[in-house]
Amino acid sequence: MPLVTMKEMVQAGLHFGHAAASWNPKMGSYLHGIRKRVHIFDLKQTAKGLVAACHFTNQLASQGRKFLFVGTKPQAQEAVREVAEGTQSHYVNERWLGGMLTNHAVAMRRMARFNELEEIVTAESSDYSKKVLSSFNRELKKLRRDLNGVRNMLQLPDAVIIIDPRHEHIAVREANICGVPIIALTDTNCNPDNIEIVIPGNDDAIRAIRLVLGKIRESILDGQQAYSATQASAAEESLGVSSAEVEQPDEASVSTVEV
Repeated sequence: MPLVTMKEMVQAGLHFGHAAASWNPKMGSYLHGIRKRVHIFDLKQTAKGLVAACHFTNQLASQGRKFLFVGTKPQAQEAVREVAEGTQSHYVNERWLGGMLTNHAVAMRRMARFNELEEIVTAESSDYSKKVLSSFNRELKKLRRDLNGVRNMLQLPDAVIIIDPRHEHIAVREANICGVPIIALTDTNCNPDNIEIVIPGNDDAIRAIRLVLGKIRESILDGQQAYSATQASAAEESLGVSSAEVEQPDEASVSTVEV
């Protein structure tokens, strides 16, 4: 399990909140105080939340479960994509399409359209005029932007990891409706009520976002490695049992030989 130190969190700027005038009072229990009219997080609470998130994701990954990373604000887009691709998870880093979780069947139709257009454009079929192919290219570009990270999400994820739940409020609401647990990097202007695991901290600094996602990435990879080892061990055991059954002589044939 990855560990996080106070020095790492301070250097990443994870302790800075928003201006004291613009905050959600429900985040009060996660704060250390105010400095120069800016709220300062209690980093002990931040470390506690991050450790809980790492433990939870490690546990799910060791069972072969899947994750969805969500972060559409510019500071989070690149980090979300890198971590999701590195852990073979799903991600949304451009635009959250309403109904992606609550109306998953309809979203899957858009995925089918995405795959269909990709085949048509790649093949450069002569069945379509240049004008039609050009319109297909424009549609494909939009679909690739919005759905590329979830094109293989055939079922609901087992956990959603969100950067800034206030900005991604639609994703939070849909995950709550579907009963999917949420882990969120939550700043002082957010509502923590609908978040299962709150990581209180700065959700606007790139370094802070990368630190949190990096620790979660390590925990997921550790869990996936454990899952792969378990699967390999189970496969070897089943192979050994089947081999033993094949090698064991049949009682009828043994008695025949003795006669």
